[in-house]
Amino acid sequence: MQTIALIHIRRADAEDAALLAHAGRTSFYHAFADTSDAADMADYLEKAFNEAQVAAELADADNYFFIMETVQGEVAGYAKLIADKRHESLPEGGNWWKLQRFYLMPDFIGSGIAAILMDELKEFITAKGASGMWLATWTENKRAIRFYEKCGFTICGNDQFVMGKSITCDYVMRWGWGVS
Repeated sequence: MQTIALIHIRRADAEDAALLAHAGRTSFYHAFADTSDAADMADYLEKAFNEAQVAAELADADNYFFIMETVQGEVAGYAKLIADKRHESLPEGGNWWKLQRFYLMPDFIGSGIAAILMDELKEFITAKGASGMWLATWTENKRAIRFYEKCGFTICGNDQFVMGKSITCDYVMRWGWGVS
């Protein structure tokens, strides 16, 4: 774990496809390799985090990527939001955004900087007129669940995550107006 004095958060652009693909592969593998089938993991990493796939996601006007870097330019983590993406577990109406990815690089887990990135995302979607945001996280990822709860998210439903032959149960968590 690194202690971070100063970080910078910026919107990603098309030039960041390779950087985001690498950060996605690294952080996802670190988080889930110990609990995943090796072949399923390899296939998922290649499909979800290849440079062409990430470039296509960056080009989609409904996707918003944020990169968190140290002042030395080292990537600490990143997030991906999708505009106006409702889940069936959410209240009817409103403009809900999906937090599809929220990853820290392994050396930065536990450093305290994740809350800074989350605050930036909340400010961003609020300025865009969003009702709130939601995410899905594996029910066994207790550390992530605690973090999201500290950030004001509440569990509001369930979903499934399919990775090859593996199907996991995820909690759907939401943050936004009217969430108790």
